[in-house]
Amino acid sequence: MPHPLLGKHIVNRLAQIRGGQGNPVSRSAIVHLATVDESPILVKEKKVGGAGGMIRFRGFLGLIVEIRERVPDRARRGKVRARVGRGDSDALGLTPCRRRIRVIRKKGSPIMNVSISTVSSRAELKTFVKFPWRLYKGSPYWVPPLLRDEMDTLSPDRNPAFEKAEARLFLAHRDGKLVGRIAGILSHAANDKYGTKNMRFGWFDTIDDYEVAKALLDAVSAYAKEKGMNRLTGPHGFSDLDPEGLLIEGFNEIATISVIYNHPYYPGLLERYGFVKEVDYVEFQALAPEGTVIPEKMLKMGEWAQKRNHFRLLKYTSIKKLRAERAQELFELLDETFEELYGTVPLTQKQKDYYISRYISFANPEYIKIAVNEANEMVGFMLAIPSLARAQQKANGRLFPFGFIPVLRALKKYDTLDFLLAGVRKSLRGKGIDLMMTIDVFRSGLAHGVHFAESNPELETNSKIQGEWKIVNRRQHKRRRIYTLDVV
Repeated sequence: MPHPLLGKHIVNRLAQIRGGQGNPVSRSAIVHLATVDESPILVKEKKVGGAGGMIRFRGFLGLIVEIRERVPDRARRGKVRARVGRGDSDALGLTPCRRRIRVIRKKGSPIMNVSISTVSSRAELKTFVKFPWRLYKGSPYWVPPLLRDEMDTLSPDRNPAFEKAEARLFLAHRDGKLVGRIAGILSHAANDKYGTKNMRFGWFDTIDDYEVAKALLDAVSAYAKEKGMNRLTGPHGFSDLDPEGLLIEGFNEIATISVIYNHPYYPGLLERYGFVKEVDYVEFQALAPEGTVIPEKMLKMGEWAQKRNHFRLLKYTSIKKLRAERAQELFELLDETFEELYGTVPLTQKQKDYYISRYISFANPEYIKIAVNEANEMVGFMLAIPSLARAQQKANGRLFPFGFIPVLRALKKYDTLDFLLAGVRKSLRGKGIDLMMTIDVFRSGLAHGVHFAESNPELETNSKIQGEWKIVNRRQHKRRRIYTLDVV
């Protein structure tokens, strides 16, 4: 695809003078083009290293266009074959060299159109993943994810969700600067389950500019049409275990490590494009019982449920033993209990193994509650972790070389618990199993000086789970939304 900042005329002229297919565009050819062809005027030429250079010329309503070219050492030694490039390289010919094009916009020059490119290399994926670090720099509420986790989630060779899904990632640039990103996700598992032709979108981030947001959403809409889909929903991940839902309330609250944080202008951008509400999620923060004592009402209800139904809670001190004995059963029950919730998809065995490694392997067994019946069958589970939000802000996306230090400290000393996952067998709901597990989590937390608990997102229509939070002193402090739009 021709580089949008060069224009068709320039691209055609470069193609004519590049000296044959497979050869790089020579610096002298660009000088010739810049000095004799219509408006472009040579501004500066500079030799860089032994096999490269920089050309800067003025044209296009006064814009300064700079082209930097560097031939890698391996290419100079004849060890790199010419190959079809992407993006800028397509515009300038088939070359084994590395070329960077940027526009220097002087004061008073017009704003250039937004250009959209598709992520097609590991380096571009890293650019995609790291964009929020620039967008949310200095925000006290955004919690950086781990870079390695993000790279793995979006890599088909690392994330088993790609067995039943495909994705296309888009980057938005203006004036040579990265200004936005978005992912289009085609979940065959979800469409098979719900009988829909739906395209999900996620990893949506943009500067406060509707033209940028529109260009990104246009790209995903075009991808949806290409795949025969008739609807867009999002923000989603590949499964319900990925962050989802656009924050629409609670912008001055720190995020947890498992949710999306976004600037307050995001909802307006989506709604201006035509998106409307699909579903909402709410989040609660609970205050620990005063005096480190669990309310009598909660204790009595929990004891009644345990005695009446002959349930018991398993105690594990070794995460290795818990994983070996119960992890697979836990995720099988998770599949059953989440089946009726909005947007969930059944997990493959590889996905279960993937999430066991991600969620269970590093959890504190003290905060993994497993309820069993008289036959020792799992009937409920609950997973909470010490809040790592502040620690991950300090780690800034990397555990090494020093990011693990604040994380380890946060796992030993904390005042907030994050509730991540919970489920109860369908036939046994309303029997008090979830309350039993909640009480035991609170009991463990109070022993460590915990003052707060975060619910993480819960569907606003899930009255049963929200009813449990009414027992404690709590506040609803965040709301997030899944949006939908018909694609025509």
